[in-house]
Amino acid sequence: MEEMLQPVILAINMPQNESRWQHLQQQLSQLSLKGTHFSAVVGSALFQDEIETIYDEKLNKRYYHRDLTVGEIGCYASHSQAWQKLLDSDQPHAVVLEDDINLSDDFTTILATIDRLQGWDIIKLSDNRNNPAAETIALSDTVNCISYKRVPNCMTGYVISRQGAEKLLARKRFFRPVDVDIQFHSELNLQVIGLQPYCVFEANFDSEIAAMNPNKRHSNKSTFWRNTKYRLSMMQQRTLQSANINKIVKPSNKK
Repeated sequence: MEEMLQPVILAINMPQNESRWQHLQQQLSQLSLKGTHFSAVVGSALFQDEIETIYDEKLNKRYYHRDLTVGEIGCYASHSQAWQKLLDSDQPHAVVLEDDINLSDDFTTILATIDRLQGWDIIKLSDNRNNPAAETIALSDTVNCISYKRVPNCMTGYVISRQGAEKLLARKRFFRPVDVDIQFHSELNLQVIGLQPYCVFEANFDSEIAAMNPNKRHSNKSTFWRNTKYRLSMMQQRTLQSANINKIVKPSNKK
């Protein structure tokens, strides 16, 4: 049996959270994997002109139901830099992991099925709400490829292709949280799929994004109409399937 190549794993870690990096590093080592440490952007340390370079406040008010916090801005910037790191390499895709996670024992087995797929942009490896699949195709006796109507809103663990990174980075300034932007997949024609069973789970750590805010909560600055408009746009988005998995799963692997 051919040995699986070591996947490129980018582990996003806040500079002050050495213990989380060690926790993740230990898990990867137990799976005979190695992650590349990737320092997260600390949103609260950004100057206003730096924020204005990457974040569009006007589009935020038009397309999202509340203002972004500095933690959310830093989180999006961290993922953006990971996508750029992939494009700066010669790799076809990369696994991106946040540092507040636990990995399942079948993490490598599930990653090994990626070579049976084509034309995808993002593969979700986690879902903290267990959203139902829109369509399912078995890749093996134990692993399924799925598409969504309601794309998972967590970014704890996913795989991104070069094509996916290019699509996302084509948006020069963002205006929603990074996980919500992925949910609006139709805007950038993102082909978003998932692999089940999920192999990345949230660990019992406090949220660093919330901790950066004065009241340790997300901003609630909004209006009735702003909320209503956003909810209607999300409802419309959820009528659209996140990918056509009949085209993504290579024919010989369909069951």
